[in-house]
Amino acid sequence: MRITSQVFVVAMLAATSALGSVSAQAQNVRVRGTIEKLDGNVLMVKSRDGAELKLVLKDNVRIAGVVKASLAAVTPDSNVAITSRPRADGTLEAFELRIAPAGQPFNSFHSEWDLMPNSFMTNGSLQTSIAGVDGQVLTVKYKIVGKPDEEKKLIVTPKTIIATTVAGTKEDLKPGLKVSLPVPRSCLTAHSMSRRSRSKRKSPRRNDLMTTGADSGRFDPLGRHARA
Repeated sequence: MRITSQVFVVAMLAATSALGSVSAQAQNVRVRGTIEKLDGNVLMVKSRDGAELKLVLKDNVRIAGVVKASLAAVTPDSNVAITSRPRADGTLEAFELRIAPAGQPFNSFHSEWDLMPNSFMTNGSLQTSIAGVDGQVLTVKYKIVGKPDEEKKLIVTPKTIIATTVAGTKEDLKPGLKVSLPVPRSCLTAHSMSRRSRSKRKSPRRNDLMTTGADSGRFDPLGRHARA
């Protein structure tokens, strides 16, 4: 598959096998930016806050990507990952709906998200889909550790990006494509962290983000600036 617009990469340490969990997410920093170069297993990324980062990918890195899909592909009990923002009345409007492949590991949760200000991520199984005044109203059930499952209602509009996941390779990691990756805080230098804290420093330094075990990744060809 030839990717020409945007790439979404997730690099994880083998030691953080529970990276998908909410608790593990809290121990990681999500870096968003643009790929500058892939040299062998070294991925150079310029983050959206100006820091120049270097990520060393393992030989057995697993990469998956997303391609456009339709709402018709979302059936009852489908696992979905929905990025949303609240409207003035508190209703959650979906910015993107990602359909998870059946039979694949899936982390169910609802939490704040860093894609854009005041955004949320809801990962769960579709319960109902009902036509509304300005879109399709989805009811999604998600899990809470130690508590009964809960549900969220989200509105999918004609503007909502709908996608599903496919397999990819390192060859899809092209210069100029947008990238997003969660990196363990321990792998970020103090300077990199200060850049993420909106430091006004104008000359970014290069930082090394090292991985030491099996990695996985996802690329995103949908060309959305907001994903950076």
